[in-house]
Amino acid sequence: MAVYRALRGSIRRLLERITHDQGATPGLPQPLEFIGQLQNLGMDVRKHYIYLLSTLLARGAPVEQMLPAFEATVMSRISAETLAEVQRDDVERLFEDDYQQHDCQLVYVIYVYLDSLHATSPVLSVIDAHIARCNVPTSGGVREALRLVRALPPDMSNKLTELAETFKLRHLLKVRSRLIRALDRFTETNDIAGLQTLYNSAQALVPSAMNEWTYACFISAFLQFWRSQQIALQVWDDMIATGITPSVNSWNALLRYGQHHDRSALLKIWTKMILVGVVPDVHCWTTRIHSQFRADLVDDGLESLRLMLASETPPTTATINASIDGLLANDRFEQAFRIVTVADQLGVPANLITYNTLLRGVLKKRGATEVMSLLHNMTNRGITPDVYTFTIVLDGLYNSPFPAPGDSLHENVTEVFSFMESLEIRANITTYTALIGGLLDAHNFPAVAGVRKVMTERKIQGNADFYTVLIKSAFQRSEFVEVSLLWQELISLNVRRDHILWMETIWGYAQAGMIPEMQEALEMMKKEPGPRIVITLKGYVTILRALERRGENMAARRIVEDVVGSWGERGEVRKHGGAARIEEECFWGRLRRGGKGGGVYYRCI
Repeated sequence: MAVYRALRGSIRRLLERITHDQGATPGLPQPLEFIGQLQNLGMDVRKHYIYLLSTLLARGAPVEQMLPAFEATVMSRISAETLAEVQRDDVERLFEDDYQQHDCQLVYVIYVYLDSLHATSPVLSVIDAHIARCNVPTSGGVREALRLVRALPPDMSNKLTELAETFKLRHLLKVRSRLIRALDRFTETNDIAGLQTLYNSAQALVPSAMNEWTYACFISAFLQFWRSQQIALQVWDDMIATGITPSVNSWNALLRYGQHHDRSALLKIWTKMILVGVVPDVHCWTTRIHSQFRADLVDDGLESLRLMLASETPPTTATINASIDGLLANDRFEQAFRIVTVADQLGVPANLITYNTLLRGVLKKRGATEVMSLLHNMTNRGITPDVYTFTIVLDGLYNSPFPAPGDSLHENVTEVFSFMESLEIRANITTYTALIGGLLDAHNFPAVAGVRKVMTERKIQGNADFYTVLIKSAFQRSEFVEVSLLWQELISLNVRRDHILWMETIWGYAQAGMIPEMQEALEMMKKEPGPRIVITLKGYVTILRALERRGENMAARRIVEDVVGSWGERGEVRKHGGAARIEEECFWGRLRRGGKGGGVYYRCI
């Protein structure tokens, strides 16, 4: 060990020499090449990558030098074998790990810095996809990490700190789909104050991160609230004040102002748009018609459809679907079916969304009487229902305001499955699992029971995936008795269990603080016949995190003893050249910092 420490010091000095040489001395390798050679020898090179990043940052290296070093650092620290396998937890652990706190904070700073320089790469794209949902270092953590970077100019330190403080907001505003998801959360929770705070923060950014489409997104979000139309108009005025000339897309967003039964406002906005010379496209016409139908202004909507045709702007299937949705919102069934007829006359084909919309509306207000005729109608048009269609049908049958008498409901469900099979849509266990998952997401538990009854009648037995979906849902609803009953059922049916089913069960009990049940599940897993079932190290880290959050250190210790007992001594893990896989490093790092005072779990070995 002493020889290894001495060798490590020599390697570090050599890396410092190579890094500062910057290719001036012939024969010396480049820093990344040198670290790569060390990695091939089985050495843990993550500290070397951090040193290289620190040096490049202090030097103000350009993107073409910084990016390869950053990518190599990331790949040395994530547990996934490929970028396609990277999950949110991998990205969060990359930036926030108590065991290597300052290193993680520095990696985050470099990421923010590269983002500010508009750098692009596959690694950055993967991080971008998850970063908005991750916990990242605080401003104080960023400052602490920067203090450890030797020779970093003060102005550079201040710039990086400011970038980190505003990064999450700028990143949110940069990607439309991510911003829309964030805005949707405000509307779903009716949090207009939170939405205003987010908008004010975005407006205050210097330099501004707002552009036309971000303003349009905020306008659309505010218009979802009944009493915030004036705020939406203020956002419109803010956009104009910045010098942005609204395009047809922005006008399309503003047209939603008329959805709340405000006929005069909709007409005023439309007239103003025409006066400034904007030619409405198919999206504007669709929004106008949809808004009028949703406001139950049926004659206005039909007139707009006529004017749309007169303007030589042909409606699309999306126009027809929006019209049907608006009409069914006010139970205008005859007009909705009339729109389908008009679409046929215009040569605009209905699609799966058209019929899914019709099915949802009919089931909501008319029960099961027209469902089968609609299903036959759509198949006669060459439109094949999918699993989502049948989920809508089953959900609607069980939620119908006109419940079927006696056994009629079950007969209706059986008829739906018979129809599905007549279309050669195989109702195998994968199909049933997808249906059950959709119904659980809709919280339609009677429908779940109905589908399971059909499975029993047709002698279709659930597999591990099927029961995993049921057990995971039961844990989410804190229905622990249901979890126990499901386990009794699958054991009695001799369903083959896999590591995912065990992982979800053990993790569910750990999250709930049900330690005896968790330990019993662990013991049952160890006694499984056949090939030994092993939870991945990444899974164990997830379980340990859940136990840590509940302060269950002794339970965590017993899990650690179990895992380590299957490995033997730690030397067995590191016997191949001294370098452990990243999953192992995450596991051991978790142990070192576990419990009060740190190292409680680690000392157990």
